[in-house]
Amino acid sequence: AVAQAMTPRPSLKRKVALYMALVALGGLAISVVGWTVLYGLFVEPELNAKGGAWTFHAIDYVGLVVFALCCLALAAGAARSLSRRIVAPVSSVALAARRIASGDLAARVSVDDKSLGEVAGLAEDFNTMANRLQTLDQDAAFWNAAIAHELRTPVTVLRGRLQGVKDGVFKMDERLTTSLLGQVDTLARLVEDLRIVSLAESGYLILQARPVALHDLVREQQAMMGPALREAGFDVNWRPGQAWALGDGPRINQAFLALLENARLHATPGPIICESVAEGDDAVFRVIDSGPGVAEDLRTQIFDRFRRATPESQGSGLGLAVVKAIAEAHGGQARCLSTPDGGSIFEIRLPISISTTVQAAT
Repeated sequence: AVAQAMTPRPSLKRKVALYMALVALGGLAISVVGWTVLYGLFVEPELNAKGGAWTFHAIDYVGLVVFALCCLALAAGAARSLSRRIVAPVSSVALAARRIASGDLAARVSVDDKSLGEVAGLAEDFNTMANRLQTLDQDAAFWNAAIAHELRTPVTVLRGRLQGVKDGVFKMDERLTTSLLGQVDTLARLVEDLRIVSLAESGYLILQARPVALHDLVREQQAMMGPALREAGFDVNWRPGQAWALGDGPRINQAFLALLENARLHATPGPIICESVAEGDDAVFRVIDSGPGVAEDLRTQIFDRFRRATPESQGSGLGLAVVKAIAEAHGGQARCLSTPDGGSIFEIRLPISISTTVQAAT
Protein backbone atom coordinates (compact mmCIF):
# COMPACT_ATOMS: atom_id res chain seq x y z
CA ALA A 1 0.00 0.00 0.00
CA VAL A 2 2.89 2.35 0.82
CA ALA A 3 4.66 1.54 -2.45
CA GLN A 4 1.44 2.12 -4.35
CA ALA A 5 0.93 5.47 -2.62
CA MET A 6 4.49 6.56 -3.49
CA THR A 7 4.11 5.70 -7.20
CA PRO A 8 4.06 8.93 -9.25
CA ARG A 9 0.78 9.53 -11.02
CA PRO A 10 0.52 10.86 -14.57
CA SER A 11 -0.21 14.55 -14.80
CA LEU A 12 -3.60 15.85 -15.86
CA LYS A 13 -2.03 17.93 -18.62
CA ARG A 14 -0.44 14.83 -20.19
CA LYS A 15 -3.68 12.88 -19.96
CA VAL A 16 -5.65 15.68 -21.62
CA ALA A 17 -3.12 15.84 -24.49
CA LEU A 18 -3.14 12.06 -24.89
CA TYR A 19 -6.91 11.79 -24.96
CA MET A 20 -7.23 14.68 -27.42
CA ALA A 21 -4.72 12.97 -29.72
CA LEU A 22 -6.59 9.69 -29.48
CA VAL A 23 -9.84 11.47 -30.29
CA ALA A 24 -8.28 13.15 -33.33
CA LEU A 25 -6.72 9.92 -34.65
CA GLY A 26 -9.89 8.01 -33.92
CA GLY A 27 -11.93 10.54 -35.86
CA LEU A 28 -9.52 10.34 -38.76
CA ALA A 29 -9.60 6.53 -38.70
CA ILE A 30 -13.40 6.50 -38.65
CA SER A 31 -13.46 8.93 -41.57
CA VAL A 32 -11.06 6.79 -43.65
CA VAL A 33 -12.89 3.57 -42.89
CA GLY A 34 -16.23 5.21 -43.53
CA TRP A 35 -15.19 6.58 -46.89
CA THR A 36 -13.61 3.23 -47.83
CA VAL A 37 -16.86 1.44 -47.07
CA LEU A 38 -18.88 4.00 -49.03
CA TYR A 39 -16.53 3.78 -52.00
CA GLY A 40 -16.63 0.02 -51.85
CA LEU A 41 -20.41 -0.02 -51.83
CA PHE A 42 -21.26 2.69 -54.34
CA VAL A 43 -18.22 3.87 -56.32
CA GLU A 44 -16.22 0.67 -56.97
CA PRO A 45 -19.12 -1.26 -58.59
CA GLU A 46 -19.64 1.57 -61.06
CA LEU A 47 -15.90 1.72 -61.83
CA ASN A 48 -15.82 -2.04 -62.43
CA ALA A 49 -18.79 -1.78 -64.75
CA LYS A 50 -16.88 0.80 -66.82
CA GLY A 51 -13.73 -1.30 -66.84
CA GLY A 52 -11.92 0.85 -64.31
CA ALA A 53 -10.32 0.02 -60.94
CA TRP A 54 -10.09 1.82 -57.61
CA THR A 55 -6.67 1.65 -56.03
CA PHE A 56 -4.64 3.77 -53.55
CA HIS A 57 -1.72 5.75 -54.93
CA ALA A 58 1.25 7.36 -53.21
CA ILE A 59 -0.48 10.72 -53.19
CA ASP A 60 -3.39 9.18 -51.30
CA TYR A 61 -1.10 7.91 -48.57
CA VAL A 62 0.65 11.27 -48.41
CA GLY A 63 -2.74 12.92 -48.05
CA LEU A 64 -3.68 10.60 -45.19
CA VAL A 65 -0.43 11.35 -43.39
CA VAL A 66 -0.87 15.10 -43.87
CA PHE A 67 -4.44 14.93 -42.60
CA ALA A 68 -3.28 12.87 -39.61
CA LEU A 69 -0.56 15.41 -38.78
CA CYS A 70 -3.03 18.28 -39.09
CA CYS A 71 -5.45 16.48 -36.79
CA LEU A 72 -2.67 15.89 -34.26
CA ALA A 73 -1.63 19.56 -34.44
CA LEU A 74 -5.20 20.71 -33.89
CA ALA A 75 -5.57 18.22 -31.03
CA ALA A 76 -2.35 19.46 -29.44
CA GLY A 77 -3.48 23.08 -29.67
CA ALA A 78 -6.90 22.27 -28.25
CA ALA A 79 -5.33 20.16 -25.50
CA ARG A 80 -2.95 22.95 -24.57
CA SER A 81 -5.76 25.52 -24.37
CA LEU A 82 -8.06 23.19 -22.48
CA SER A 83 -5.35 22.02 -20.08
CA ARG A 84 -4.37 25.63 -19.36
CA ARG A 85 -7.96 26.40 -18.36
CA ILE A 86 -8.29 23.25 -16.25
CA VAL A 87 -4.86 22.30 -14.96
CA ALA A 88 -3.62 25.76 -13.93
CA PRO A 89 -6.47 26.45 -11.46
CA VAL A 90 -6.36 22.88 -10.13
CA SER A 91 -2.60 23.14 -9.62
CA SER A 92 -3.14 26.47 -7.86
CA VAL A 93 -5.69 24.82 -5.54
CA ALA A 94 -3.25 22.00 -4.79
CA LEU A 95 -0.44 24.46 -4.04
CA ALA A 96 -2.68 26.56 -1.79
CA ALA A 97 -3.87 23.40 0.01
CA ARG A 98 -0.27 22.40 0.72
CA ARG A 99 0.49 25.89 2.06
CA ILE A 100 -2.53 25.78 4.36
CA ALA A 101 -1.53 22.31 5.54
CA SER A 102 1.88 23.73 6.45
CA GLY A 103 0.26 26.50 8.52
CA ASP A 104 -0.02 29.39 6.04
CA LEU A 105 -3.74 30.17 6.37
CA ALA A 106 -3.37 33.26 4.19
CA ALA A 107 -2.89 31.11 1.05
CA ARG A 108 -5.51 31.75 -1.63
CA VAL A 109 -6.22 30.58 -5.18
CA SER A 110 -6.11 33.08 -8.02
CA VAL A 111 -8.51 32.48 -10.90
CA ASP A 112 -8.51 34.33 -14.23
CA ASP A 113 -11.47 35.01 -16.48
CA LYS A 114 -10.53 32.18 -18.87
CA SER A 115 -11.03 29.41 -16.33
CA LEU A 116 -13.93 27.03 -16.86
CA GLY A 117 -17.01 27.64 -14.73
CA GLU A 118 -16.72 24.46 -12.67
CA VAL A 119 -13.00 24.97 -12.05
CA ALA A 120 -13.54 28.62 -11.12
CA GLY A 121 -16.31 27.51 -8.75
CA LEU A 122 -13.92 25.03 -7.13
CA ALA A 123 -11.33 27.78 -6.61
CA GLU A 124 -13.91 30.17 -5.16
CA ASP A 125 -15.21 27.50 -2.78
CA PHE A 126 -11.64 26.79 -1.71
CA ASN A 127 -11.03 30.48 -1.01
CA THR A 128 -14.26 30.65 1.00
CA MET A 129 -13.11 27.66 3.05
CA ALA A 130 -9.67 29.23 3.55
CA ASN A 131 -11.23 32.51 4.67
CA ARG A 132 -13.36 30.62 7.17
CA LEU A 133 -10.36 28.70 8.51
CA GLN A 134 -8.35 31.89 8.89
CA THR A 135 -11.23 33.63 10.66
CA LEU A 136 -11.67 30.69 13.04
CA ASP A 137 -7.95 30.67 13.77
CA GLN A 138 -7.93 34.41 14.47
CA ASP A 139 -11.05 34.09 16.63
CA ALA A 140 -9.46 31.26 18.61
CA ALA A 141 -6.31 33.30 19.23
CA PHE A 142 -8.36 36.34 20.24
CA TRP A 143 -10.62 34.24 22.46
CA ASN A 144 -7.65 32.66 24.25
CA ALA A 145 -6.09 36.07 24.86
CA ALA A 146 -9.40 37.52 26.05
CA ILE A 147 -10.01 34.62 28.44
CA ALA A 148 -6.53 34.94 29.86
CA HIS A 149 -7.07 38.69 30.31
CA GLU A 150 -10.41 38.24 32.09
CA LEU A 151 -9.09 35.48 34.36
CA ARG A 152 -5.95 37.41 35.26
CA THR A 153 -7.63 40.14 37.34
CA PRO A 154 -9.57 37.99 39.86
CA VAL A 155 -6.76 35.44 40.07
CA THR A 156 -4.22 38.20 40.73
CA VAL A 157 -6.43 39.73 43.43
CA LEU A 158 -7.00 36.36 45.08
CA ARG A 159 -3.31 35.52 45.03
CA GLY A 160 -2.31 38.93 46.39
CA ARG A 161 -4.83 38.86 49.24
CA LEU A 162 -4.05 35.28 50.22
CA GLN A 163 -0.32 35.98 50.08
CA GLY A 164 -0.92 38.99 52.30
CA VAL A 165 -2.78 36.82 54.81
CA LYS A 166 0.06 34.31 54.77
CA ASP A 167 2.65 37.06 55.36
CA GLY A 168 0.58 38.65 58.10
CA VAL A 169 -0.13 41.84 56.12
CA PHE A 170 -3.90 41.21 56.09
CA LYS A 171 -6.09 39.74 58.76
CA MET A 172 -8.63 37.16 57.72
CA ASP A 173 -11.73 38.99 58.89
CA GLU A 174 -15.27 39.14 57.56
CA ARG A 175 -14.53 42.03 55.22
CA LEU A 176 -11.59 40.24 53.58
CA THR A 177 -13.55 37.01 53.36
CA THR A 178 -16.40 38.83 51.60
CA SER A 179 -13.93 40.40 49.16
CA LEU A 180 -12.34 37.04 48.37
CA LEU A 181 -15.73 35.43 47.88
CA GLY A 182 -16.61 38.23 45.47
CA GLN A 183 -13.55 37.41 43.37
CA VAL A 184 -14.44 33.71 43.46
CA ASP A 185 -17.97 34.59 42.32
CA THR A 186 -16.48 36.60 39.46
CA LEU A 187 -14.41 33.59 38.39
CA ALA A 188 -17.40 31.26 38.69
CA ARG A 189 -19.59 33.58 36.62
CA LEU A 190 -16.91 33.92 33.97
CA VAL A 191 -16.45 30.15 33.74
CA GLU A 192 -20.22 29.61 33.54
CA ASP A 193 -20.55 32.23 30.80
CA LEU A 194 -17.77 30.58 28.83
CA ARG A 195 -19.44 27.20 29.27
CA ILE A 196 -22.82 28.48 28.04
CA VAL A 197 -21.34 30.16 24.96
CA SER A 198 -19.19 27.12 24.10
CA LEU A 199 -22.09 24.68 24.51
CA ALA A 200 -24.38 26.86 22.40
CA GLU A 201 -21.82 27.23 19.59
CA SER A 202 -21.19 23.48 19.53
CA GLY A 203 -24.91 22.68 19.60
CA TYR A 204 -24.81 20.92 22.98
CA LEU A 205 -26.70 23.43 25.13
CA ILE A 206 -29.42 21.26 26.64
CA LEU A 207 -32.76 22.94 27.33
CA GLN A 208 -35.72 21.73 29.37
CA ALA A 209 -38.54 23.23 27.33
CA ARG A 210 -41.84 24.00 29.04
CA PRO A 211 -44.20 27.00 29.21
CA VAL A 212 -42.48 29.85 31.04
CA ALA A 213 -44.24 32.95 32.39
CA LEU A 214 -41.96 35.84 31.45
CA HIS A 215 -43.97 38.23 33.62
CA ASP A 216 -43.13 36.11 36.68
CA LEU A 217 -39.44 36.24 35.75
CA VAL A 218 -39.66 40.04 35.48
CA ARG A 219 -41.10 40.20 39.00
CA GLU A 220 -38.34 37.87 40.18
CA GLN A 221 -35.68 40.13 38.68
CA GLN A 222 -37.40 43.14 40.24
CA ALA A 223 -36.84 41.58 43.65
CA MET A 224 -33.31 40.41 42.82
CA MET A 225 -31.83 43.28 40.79
CA GLY A 226 -34.02 46.17 41.90
CA PRO A 227 -31.88 47.18 44.91
CA ALA A 228 -28.62 47.02 42.93
CA LEU A 229 -30.08 49.10 40.10
CA ARG A 230 -31.44 51.71 42.50
CA GLU A 231 -28.08 51.88 44.24
CA ALA A 232 -26.43 52.47 40.83
CA GLY A 233 -28.73 55.46 40.22
CA PHE A 234 -31.42 53.90 38.01
CA ASP A 235 -35.14 54.53 38.30
CA VAL A 236 -36.61 51.30 36.93
CA ASN A 237 -40.12 51.11 35.54
CA TRP A 238 -41.03 47.43 35.86
CA ARG A 239 -43.73 46.35 33.40
CA PRO A 240 -44.43 42.61 33.80
CA GLY A 241 -46.89 42.24 30.93
CA GLN A 242 -48.36 38.80 30.50
CA ALA A 243 -46.23 36.75 28.08
CA TRP A 244 -45.65 33.03 27.92
CA ALA A 245 -42.66 31.50 26.15
CA LEU A 246 -41.77 27.90 25.43
CA GLY A 247 -38.32 27.36 26.88
CA ASP A 248 -36.00 26.63 29.76
CA GLY A 249 -36.97 28.90 32.67
CA PRO A 250 -33.59 29.04 34.46
CA ARG A 251 -31.75 29.73 31.18
CA ILE A 252 -34.19 32.48 30.21
CA ASN A 253 -33.84 33.98 33.68
CA GLN A 254 -30.06 33.89 33.24
CA ALA A 255 -30.42 35.88 30.00
CA PHE A 256 -32.71 38.39 31.74
CA LEU A 257 -30.16 38.85 34.49
CA ALA A 258 -27.40 39.39 31.92
CA LEU A 259 -29.40 42.14 30.18
CA LEU A 260 -30.08 43.93 33.45
CA GLU A 261 -26.46 43.58 34.53
CA ASN A 262 -25.43 45.01 31.15
CA ALA A 263 -27.68 48.03 31.79
CA ARG A 264 -26.26 48.48 35.29
CA LEU A 265 -22.68 48.47 34.01
CA HIS A 266 -23.00 50.45 30.79
CA ALA A 267 -26.19 52.54 30.70
CA THR A 268 -26.39 56.14 31.84
CA PRO A 269 -27.97 56.31 35.32
CA GLY A 270 -31.56 57.49 35.08
CA PRO A 271 -34.89 56.04 34.03
CA ILE A 272 -34.99 52.61 32.39
CA ILE A 273 -37.84 50.30 31.46
CA CYS A 274 -37.87 46.55 32.03
CA GLU A 275 -40.86 44.82 30.48
CA SER A 276 -42.26 41.57 29.16
CA VAL A 277 -44.86 41.57 26.41
CA ALA A 278 -46.44 39.24 23.84
CA GLU A 279 -46.01 40.49 20.26
CA GLY A 280 -47.47 38.29 17.52
CA ASP A 281 -45.76 34.90 17.66
CA ASP A 282 -43.04 36.16 20.02
CA ALA A 283 -42.74 36.55 23.74
CA VAL A 284 -40.45 39.51 24.34
CA PHE A 285 -38.31 40.62 27.27
CA ARG A 286 -37.03 44.15 26.79
CA VAL A 287 -34.73 46.60 28.59
CA ILE A 288 -34.89 50.24 27.44
CA ASP A 289 -32.28 52.67 28.79
CA SER A 290 -31.59 56.38 28.41
CA GLY A 291 -28.15 56.18 26.86
CA PRO A 292 -25.39 56.46 25.89
CA GLY A 293 -26.59 54.25 23.03
CA VAL A 294 -24.74 51.88 20.72
CA ALA A 295 -23.27 52.96 17.39
CA GLU A 296 -25.24 51.64 14.43
CA ASP A 297 -22.29 49.68 13.02
CA LEU A 298 -21.84 47.89 16.37
CA ARG A 299 -25.44 46.81 16.93
CA THR A 300 -25.08 43.61 14.94
CA GLN A 301 -21.76 42.79 16.66
CA ILE A 302 -22.56 43.81 20.23
CA PHE A 303 -23.71 40.27 21.05
CA ASP A 304 -20.41 38.70 19.90
CA ARG A 305 -18.21 37.31 22.64
CA PHE A 306 -15.72 39.76 24.15
CA ARG A 307 -17.21 42.58 22.08
CA ARG A 308 -17.39 45.91 23.91
CA ALA A 309 -18.87 49.21 22.80
CA THR A 310 -15.68 51.01 23.96
CA PRO A 311 -12.29 49.75 25.18
CA GLU A 312 -13.02 51.29 28.59
CA SER A 313 -16.27 49.35 29.07
CA GLN A 314 -16.56 47.26 32.20
CA GLY A 315 -17.47 43.59 32.38
CA SER A 316 -16.08 40.46 30.82
CA GLY A 317 -17.55 41.00 27.37
CA LEU A 318 -19.46 37.72 27.65
CA GLY A 319 -22.79 38.81 29.12
CA LEU A 320 -24.49 39.72 25.85
CA ALA A 321 -22.90 36.71 24.13
CA VAL A 322 -24.66 34.54 26.73
CA VAL A 323 -27.93 36.36 25.99
CA LYS A 324 -27.57 35.66 22.28
CA ALA A 325 -26.58 32.03 22.85
CA ILE A 326 -29.60 31.35 25.08
CA ALA A 327 -32.01 33.17 22.77
CA GLU A 328 -30.84 31.34 19.66
CA ALA A 329 -30.83 27.99 21.46
CA HIS A 330 -34.56 28.58 22.02
CA GLY A 331 -35.10 29.36 18.34
CA GLY A 332 -35.37 33.08 19.11
CA GLN A 333 -33.10 36.06 18.71
CA ALA A 334 -31.41 38.84 20.66
CA ARG A 335 -31.50 42.36 19.22
CA CYS A 336 -30.08 45.79 19.94
CA LEU A 337 -32.10 48.77 18.73
CA SER A 338 -32.01 52.51 19.34
CA THR A 339 -34.56 54.92 20.80
CA PRO A 340 -35.38 58.37 19.36
CA ASP A 341 -33.79 60.08 22.38
CA GLY A 342 -30.42 58.30 22.00
CA GLY A 343 -30.98 55.36 24.30
CA SER A 344 -30.77 51.64 23.55
CA ILE A 345 -33.27 48.79 23.47
CA PHE A 346 -31.95 45.34 24.29
CA GLU A 347 -34.52 42.63 23.77
CA ILE A 348 -34.91 38.87 23.65
CA ARG A 349 -37.59 37.46 21.37
CA LEU A 350 -38.62 33.87 22.09
CA PRO A 351 -41.22 31.60 20.47
CA ILE A 352 -44.52 32.09 22.23
CA SER A 353 -45.87 29.09 24.11
CA ILE A 354 -48.62 27.18 22.28
CA SER A 355 -50.40 26.91 25.63
CA THR A 356 -50.48 30.68 26.19
CA THR A 357 -54.26 30.88 26.15
CA VAL A 358 -54.64 27.98 28.55
CA GLN A 359 -51.99 29.31 30.90
CA ALA A 360 -53.45 32.82 30.83
CA ALA A 361 -56.91 31.49 31.61
CA THR A 362 -55.69 29.64 34.67
